[in-house]
Amino acid sequence: MTAQIIVYGISLGCVYAIVALGLVLIYRATELVNFAQGEMMMMSAYVFFTLYSMEMGLFTAVLGSLLFAVILGVAMNTIISRPLIGKPIFAQIMATIAMSIVLRSLTGVIWTHEDLFMYPSPVSMKPMNVGFLQISPYQIVIVGVTIILVLLLYLFLNLTRFGTAIKATSENPVAAQLMGIPIKRIYVAVWILSSLVSAVAGMLIIPQFGLQPMLGSRLLLMALPAAVLGGFGKLEGAIAGGLILGILESMATVYLPTSIYDIFPWIILILMLLIRPDGLFGTPVRKRV
Repeated sequence: MTAQIIVYGISLGCVYAIVALGLVLIYRATELVNFAQGEMMMMSAYVFFTLYSMEMGLFTAVLGSLLFAVILGVAMNTIISRPLIGKPIFAQIMATIAMSIVLRSLTGVIWTHEDLFMYPSPVSMKPMNVGFLQISPYQIVIVGVTIILVLLLYLFLNLTRFGTAIKATSENPVAAQLMGIPIKRIYVAVWILSSLVSAVAGMLIIPQFGLQPMLGSRLLLMALPAAVLGGFGKLEGAIAGGLILGILESMATVYLPTSIYDIFPWIILILMLLIRPDGLFGTPVRKRV
């Protein structure tokens, strides 16, 4: 039974990891914690749902959702990131929180405040017997897409000039600008990349959770602890944190009361901040006294 719980936790943790990746990408480049990340994911998921429900085909629905994510990423950079560079961190945080509320309200106005579910799912959710485990094609797709996404992201950031420029900007924006790197373009690219990553998470989660305007906030509240658990600012930390949190959450649903299950991720977050505030992959920073 434990092995079956872990299998479910891994598929759930993959979604948390992808959303956490989007958070970390923006934070590394701009030092901004984007509290609207969940809503960005949710709106892209609604676009996918709409196109797929109109029987426009899976490819068109995916392409339309990704295109919308690009537009949304550019808009977020223009409205939130660029005007607030160098401003107090409190102003930046409040701006992203305000934008999350705006996007959530727009979703309710454009679509509906009611829950929506996708029938039929593009991928079968019927479990198959694999040895002593039951695994559905849907879970296999989630894990497979996550692996491909992480691999492509790694290759892009490490083997392309643009990826190297993003890493240089995240390490030292001033030095990167002096070296001739167009950091404004880099910021736009990072927001687009983060929005695309979140759109993938949104499309993956629809068959299991359906759609509702609060879905973005719900997943953000899971992705934040995942990012902190792995070490905020570390891409590998976001992946590890998401997987660990997904497995722990799955076990909590079975072994813990419902009242504790709802706050379980935040209990883990508090413990991690107390024991290792820099996360599993974070590098401790010692301040000079």
